[in-house]
Amino acid sequence: MGTEDGERLERWMRSWGSDVLRLCRMSLGDAQLAEDALQETFLKVWRSLERSPVQSEEHAKGRIFRTAINVCRDMRRSAWWRHVDTRVALEDLPPPLLAVEDESRELFALVAALPEKLRQPVLLHDLSGLTLEECAKALGISRPTLSKRLREAYARLAVEWRGEEEP
Repeated sequence: MGTEDGERLERWMRSWGSDVLRLCRMSLGDAQLAEDALQETFLKVWRSLERSPVQSEEHAKGRIFRTAINVCRDMRRSAWWRHVDTRVALEDLPPPLLAVEDESRELFALVAALPEKLRQPVLLHDLSGLTLEECAKALGISRPTLSKRLREAYARLAVEWRGEEEP
């Protein structure tokens, strides 16, 4: 690996590291595991640069978020994860999270409760700010499929959060 690759990786970590960390935290529900997933994500991206260089910043961004999703999925599938009770009461969360408005915490909990195939598009598009095209690439699905999943997720969230009727 050349210094140019190292510089690009550092730039990507500065640019997207906090968004990747938020995605991992939402996906895993644990700050420490999210930190581990963030490190693993950038390590895997670093290792992949030599055999599969990126063509553009958009391509790099998609690869990083796709890698983060896969790292989180692998962590949840591990034997250790299956034996850990990740259900935590809101009052047991660390103090910084308690400073969030009650309404935001409720919405956060509703998003976290969505099935993975609906939660991931919401996290990537709304939390991480990826475009629809970037989200679709990161998830390895078509844009129409992504749009359908987002509509379904938003409909479920509206029903749960506002008590609206399903269409």
